[in-house]
Amino acid sequence: MDLNTWDNFWKREEDSFHEVMKISTSFFAARLQKILKIKPGDELFDYGCGPGFLADDLELKQIRVTGADINNFFIEQSKKNTRQVCFY
Repeated sequence: MDLNTWDNFWKREEDSFHEVMKISTSFFAARLQKILKIKPGDELFDYGCGPGFLADDLELKQIRVTGADINNFFIEQSKKNTRQVCFY
C-alpha cells in the first residue's frame, strides 16, 4: 500500500502536527467564543471536525458540539477523545 496517498497522510501519527493544531485550535476557539458570544450551554455544529480538537476545547467550557467529517479515521479518534460530543 502506498503510504504517500492523501488518505494515508491523515492516518499517520504526526505528533508535532497534532500539537500545532491543538494550540491553534484552542486560540481559534477562544476567538470564536468572543466574536460569536458563545457561552456555556450553547450548541455548535463543527462541519469538518477532523480529530475533534475544537470539540475537545469547547467541551471543557461546557459548550455542546456536534461534529461531522468525511474521514472515518478522524471520527473514530474524536469518539475516543471526547466524552459528550456526537460525531458523524
